[in-house]
Amino acid sequence: MANPKRFPIVKSKTFVTDVVTAVFPYLHEESKFGGYEVNADMLAEPELHARLGEQARVVWNQAAEEFGFDASQSPANALFREGETKDGETFTRARFKMKSTRKVKGNEVPVSPTIVDAQNNPCTEAIYGGSKVQIAYFVQYAQVNGNHYLSLKLTAVRVIELCSASGERSAGDIFGAGVDGFQSSGAAPVPAAPAAEEADTSAGYDW
Repeated sequence: MANPKRFPIVKSKTFVTDVVTAVFPYLHEESKFGGYEVNADMLAEPELHARLGEQARVVWNQAAEEFGFDASQSPANALFREGETKDGETFTRARFKMKSTRKVKGNEVPVSPTIVDAQNNPCTEAIYGGSKVQIAYFVQYAQVNGNHYLSLKLTAVRVIELCSASGERSAGDIFGAGVDGFQSSGAAPVPAAPAAEEADTSAGYDW
């Protein structure tokens, strides 16, 4: 018999995106809203945008048939986030999220997404925006307090090209293989000596 305390839920199979640019990734640490996430720019990925909409519609129709609600209505939440940047540019993003815990036999157990490199080895480096990634996810329908929700659930990320904190690619990606020449010792930078003080030529003004 079904557990009456469980929320009505429908999940799709797991899908994997083509290589996309990571936007605001929180993959090794939680975001300020809690949980892990990575966004993708739908204006730059129109085919993925359309595919996500189709996958969501399949899950929505299945849930409507299973739980008896009108499939023509809209979810209580927006599957895609739309807005404007500080520079006034419009954006449409898909947010793939994972909660940081899940309940197992009544206990909250910590969980996190699987992060691997291009060779499927575990990746522990920080993932910054601008990195090229593939995202594994599923579409989930959930009914909570009579409201119907659709969301994109993150399961794993494969990092194809890693960017630095500045959003730049690695030096190897930019310059290619190393060449003969100077090699850094790796020591901390030595601060330059302070410049000699000049005579105060101001006429008593406090600049």
